Amino acid sequence: MITLDKIQLLEERIRKAVALINRLREENDSLSEQVSILKMHNEELKDFAKNYNQDNDLIERGIASSLSHLDQIEGLNDEIPVEDLNRSKEFAEFDTSSAQSQQFDERVAEDAETILNYEEEAEPLV
Repeated sequence: MITLDKIQLLEERIRKAVALINRLREENDSLSEQVSILKMHNEELKDFAKNYNQDNDLIERGIASSLSHLDQIEGLNDEIPVEDLNRSKEFAEFDTSSAQSQQFDERVAEDAETILNYEEEAEPLV
């Protein structure tokens, strides 16, 4: 015969089983969501790696092409005397100062134009 204690024990075990099933369902939903996010992230990483490899190949082809063009120039691989290298450095320094001088000239011209425009817009004091 079934006693009241056995029925209460069965009820308690059923409540625990239901609670466990609910918790496991929530955990399963959470894990499914994480798997979905990881799959999307994995696809993004695959695309990134693919684009990176394509870009890398493009850069390598560009470098190879540039080197090929440089190889076509006669005398490029000849040794350059140290004096010529020093003159090249001096020219580079001169070229930089020339660019700075040009920038200065452009600023002066802009300032002069601003002053002239101001004088034209200003009303006479007399």
